[in-house]
Amino acid sequence: MPRLKSAVTVFNLSEREIWPGCCEIAVAGELDRAVVGELASALDRVAAQGLDVLLNFAECAFIDVSGVEVLVRCDEELARQGRQLLLCGTTGQVRRMLWVTGLAGVNHGPPLPLDRPARGLIPALAG
Repeated sequence: MPRLKSAVTVFNLSEREIWPGCCEIAVAGELDRAVVGELASALDRVAAQGLDVLLNFAECAFIDVSGVEVLVRCDEELARQGRQLLLCGTTGQVRRMLWVTGLAGVNHGPPLPLDRPARGLIPALAG
């Protein structure tokens, strides 16, 4: 009998500078309490460099409350620095969690072009 392949992607983060002053952190897999410390560390490191952050959730299948707490804390810290946290690629459960927690309505706007930054926490819920 053939084995079924797991649909769960192993948690992974990747970082790259996408324009001067902005770092993209791509989140893959499931963002939960077991791994949220890795994202918090990456966000703290990028914030300490004085960069804006684009969090790409295109490959993230799940986020729990601990992940949302890290997003809120990071957004507040970056705002104190005059920087911003941007979200893109939200789908499925991640999109629903952001909506249920009220983050979907914060400076809601269309997905951002990668050649220029925008202001505010922007979950890309369109398209």
